[in-house]
Amino acid sequence: MALILTASYALDWAVLIVFGVLGYVVGKLSPNKRPFYVDDLDIDFPYKNYDTISVPVLFVVSIIVPAAIIFFLAMAFVPGPTAGKVTPKSVLWKHKLWEWHAGWLGLALSLVTAWFFTSGIKNLMGKPRPNLLSRCQPDLANIAKYHVGATANTARDSRLVSAEICQNPAKTVVDEGFRSFPSGHSSAAASGLVYLSLSKPGPWTVL
Repeated sequence: MALILTASYALDWAVLIVFGVLGYVVGKLSPNKRPFYVDDLDIDFPYKNYDTISVPVLFVVSIIVPAAIIFFLAMAFVPGPTAGKVTPKSVLWKHKLWEWHAGWLGLALSLVTAWFFTSGIKNLMGKPRPNLLSRCQPDLANIAKYHVGATANTARDSRLVSAEICQNPAKTVVDEGFRSFPSGHSSAAASGLVYLSLSKPGPWTVL
């Protein structure tokens, strides 16, 4: 029985690892690139090669903190006051470890699911970031060649153009300019912190 249970948990973790890798691979694919206007002020913000909330800070807030709190709750409050004083310590520790594992497994499921779907939806939507133009470095001298709108605008720069106008040789920088929605930072933070706020130990469940 114990072997079957262990195998089932191993399968759970294996599936999560597979989906995590798939999420990474999908995130590296070139996204759909929506046509845009080169005079659109909403996408004309400067490109800065850093995040306001850095990835390490996001990692700590959305993963490390929830994982640490889950571990603390499992160790401190499981199995709870209803456990008899005569209950063997080995049984108590098995219960604590099971709750700890269940909490981390649920957290991992929440994070990996958000990672996978966020990566896919980002590529599917292809929504420009506010700093797309500075990432793109458009070829304004030949703007007519990239015009894709149904009607031509008399204003030189007020034309709907394709992403082929981008001259930046850094393909990854340009690709990331079309991954504005949904926010990866918001998805990661929500998946970790919302799971933590809705869950409770003993047995570990989501309210």
